[in-house]
Amino acid sequence: MKKKHIKYIIASVIAILIVVLLILIYNNLFASSNNKRNGDIKDYVITTEEINSVKEKFSGIEEVESVDVTTHSDVNSRRISIVVKLSKDVDFEKMKKSANEVFSSFSEKNLGYYDIHITIDSKQEDSIYPKMGTKVKRQEDNDKLEFNWSR
Repeated sequence: MKKKHIKYIIASVIAILIVVLLILIYNNLFASSNNKRNGDIKDYVITTEEINSVKEKFSGIEEVESVDVTTHSDVNSRRISIVVKLSKDVDFEKMKKSANEVFSSFSEKNLGYYDIHITIDSKQEDSIYPKMGTKVKRQEDNDKLEFNWSR
């Protein structure tokens, strides 16, 4: 009878240890929203100077009607969204060049913290737009930042 109790005690201890281990793993993988894993947003504020600088990158293109810059930050994502609206089509290479210049508008700290998405759209019928770009770092080019484009 004594051996039977020892087996149950050992099995119970192992089961308890497994449950505790699973709880620890769950807490580390799925931290609560109070956990500031991504940093405190107060340390990564986008200034009006940075926003105005982004808008200036497109000011030399007369077909640009508006440039809107918004930020979104929570536990799951940190994003700067730039929307450029055109009155008619512009050469895409010209727009790509202006878009890639926006990286100089932000501090290195903010560039590392935020994902940057840009959307270019035109009112023109049969347009080559919309085009959407996402910030990528090109390792083959000394970690140069640029947009990866899709339609």
